[in-house]
Amino acid sequence: MSRLLLWLLVMLTVSGPTICVAATPAAAMPAQPDWQHLYGKQPLRFTVMRKGQAIGSYTTRFVDDDAGGFRVEAQMAIEVKVLLWDYRYQYQAEEVWQRSRSGDVLDQLQVAVNDDGQPFRLSLQRQGQQLVGRSSDGELAVTLPMLTTQHYNAAVLRQSQVLNTLTGKVNRIKVVALGQQVISAQGQQRQAQHYRYEGELHDTEVWYDGEGRWLRLRFRGKDGTPIEFICQQCGLPEAQQADGRPASADHAG
Repeated sequence: MSRLLLWLLVMLTVSGPTICVAATPAAAMPAQPDWQHLYGKQPLRFTVMRKGQAIGSYTTRFVDDDAGGFRVEAQMAIEVKVLLWDYRYQYQAEEVWQRSRSGDVLDQLQVAVNDDGQPFRLSLQRQGQQLVGRSSDGELAVTLPMLTTQHYNAAVLRQSQVLNTLTGKVNRIKVVALGQQVISAQGQQRQAQHYRYEGELHDTEVWYDGEGRWLRLRFRGKDGTPIEFICQQCGLPEAQQADGRPASADHAG
């Protein structure tokens, strides 16, 4: 069961305690959107589902700081009860980004995981063109620029590698577009672009709308059971009926 729940962040372990992966020469990613404009001031909220049952929640919030940058704070809590066994999983992560004329730079990353009593910690800080620090598994050095495995940023679809916040390791990926699909998100029926991850994060699917909002995540656990993150709040404007009244999920197009 522990292995299954580790998949809830859609991450796989890459062997070796120390990683230094070359990327492009510059340490900055292209300027990112104004996340509060894209998603609204409310946190993104997802229900984690397995076999039709809610087993937890995942939230992401965006906070501007006084230095002109921003923080991305993510939390997940899972509880699964099987007969007399009660499994708990908790995840907290904070990304600190600095904005500059050349783009956005990941300045710090802090992660804390409690996997049913087994802790994992990750602490990285930018030094020049690298993130350096330690995890529970040893020292790390990751060459910038790099996005993490938090799906709020649709720019990850154009990357060939991402920083795995659960392990501190770099996973190599390829993302394939599967076409448009109508899905339920935030109580509405919405047109979304469907993608599938391949490579070291295989068997993972994700949906974004035309503005780049993250709407859904799905993957299969080790036992083949689908796990889904279902959007409850993801910054979608309220759908309207022809008469101007708010539309329910049954009427939204």
